[in-house]
Amino acid sequence: MHRDWSNTYKFLHWTFAPLIALQLLLSLFMSSKKQGLPYLLFKIHVTIGPILAGVIIALWIYILTNASIRSHFFPYNRWDEVVNDFKNLIKLKLAETGPRPGLPGFVHGLGLIDVSIVLVAGVIMHFLFPFSLKDPSLKPIVHFFMEIHDFFGNSMWVYMVGHASMALLHKIVSK
Repeated sequence: MHRDWSNTYKFLHWTFAPLIALQLLLSLFMSSKKQGLPYLLFKIHVTIGPILAGVIIALWIYILTNASIRSHFFPYNRWDEVVNDFKNLIKLKLAETGPRPGLPGFVHGLGLIDVSIVLVAGVIMHFLFPFSLKDPSLKPIVHFFMEIHDFFGNSMWVYMVGHASMALLHKIVSK
């Protein structure tokens, strides 16, 4: 039985997704060190960050206060569903869409954790950087969080391409 996403989730998703895509695209061309357009793109990236943080926090609140959505994103007590979906995927049978425990939700949860790590590392980096200019002993800490931000930011590319590809495949197959 197919269940659809709530309007609240759709709103959060369609606010969240383009902002993530924009942040990833900006990251390809921005620079905090090169003047001109690369620096402007960096400033846009830093400006969008708090907006995206608000959306991510709202999404976490929505997930944590909604049992069926929470079991979709974190199906840890339903591993049988995840394994079953994976076995079906190997047989080229796509999982049912919509909020339900299983492989799609497990992957959604990993994506949410990934982007949350990017966000937390970015916020820490953003707030520590000015202090590191006055206290050089903080520079390794800023660098550590920059590495985390970059690593998980790069894995967001993999997630975004995979997520969009699976959504497109579901659209093609369902026609």
